[in-house]
Amino acid sequence: MITLPVAKKKITIAAPAYNEAGVLPSFLEEIEKVLFQRTERGEALADRYVFSILIVNDGSTDDTLSVLMRYEGGLVLRVVDMSRNYGHIAACTACLDYMDGDALILMDSDLQDDPAAIVDFIAQWEQGYDVVYAMRTNREETRIYKMLFTAFYHILNFFVDVKIPLNAGNFSLMDKRIVEHIKSIPLRNRYLPGVRAYIGFRQTGVPVPRRGRHDRKSRVGIKGLFRLAFTGIFSFSYVPIRLFNILGGLSLTISFCLMLYALWGKLIGHTAVTAWASQIITVSFFGGINILGLGIIGEYIARIYDQIRGYPVYIVNDITVLCNHGEKMAR
Repeated sequence: MITLPVAKKKITIAAPAYNEAGVLPSFLEEIEKVLFQRTERGEALADRYVFSILIVNDGSTDDTLSVLMRYEGGLVLRVVDMSRNYGHIAACTACLDYMDGDALILMDSDLQDDPAAIVDFIAQWEQGYDVVYAMRTNREETRIYKMLFTAFYHILNFFVDVKIPLNAGNFSLMDKRIVEHIKSIPLRNRYLPGVRAYIGFRQTGVPVPRRGRHDRKSRVGIKGLFRLAFTGIFSFSYVPIRLFNILGGLSLTISFCLMLYALWGKLIGHTAVTAWASQIITVSFFGGINILGLGIIGEYIARIYDQIRGYPVYIVNDITVLCNHGEKMAR
């Protein structure tokens, strides 16, 4: 009897890149080191699986694209060049759309996500887990950023209806069927850790220290972090709306009590209520609550409008595939 060789499974390692020309060579080098490094048994990950690298160039204005075009490593590199900068969420969506394999490892290209964790991810995947995500045990960032991230994860878990693991970002391995389920959900602004948790299946976390950026300069910034926080909260929870239902009932109760107090002073106590300062403060307070409530409603409406107007999440300018040692295969 002739025994046919078992085809190796394919794994795509995908990462968005925006103005990362200075770190991409080191990023690709570390990826290859992890994949080709042999264990004590003389076996490397590249012997057991077929790996490819997918880089989504998110409209970089530096030499990111030219650095990628000079790749001469030992893996197949696919470069998806977007027509402009669409943002990190859109670039991650492109990573999901252009994956080619039985599993996807999604990570950042700035080396904050440690490529060495890929070994543990694959080991857990081999144990039958559909999703293996990194749990950030340490952050080499400023105290302000650490406080903001800690507050965000706790607030998010308070508001959302789906249990999202604390300190779990995009860095993860996802089985192909998980990727297909995520792609089937027609969301324009995906908060990936939330969508991943919503889908379910067998998931587990691996502790991975979060490294510092090579240039100590965040590409997202405070504004981008708040935008991401709003996306996570408003995509998975109705609590902000329900909270203002409670505040509305509370304000009516307080107003009714104040009215009774004024009537009592006028009809029974024969004293006029002249505390104009407290009245102005009360009116201003509840007026501010109303405006804030309208703002929250506006956040939901803006996301509905963004969803139904039909603009593409991103537009691709060009796709280039570089095979081993820099030979260009397709364009």
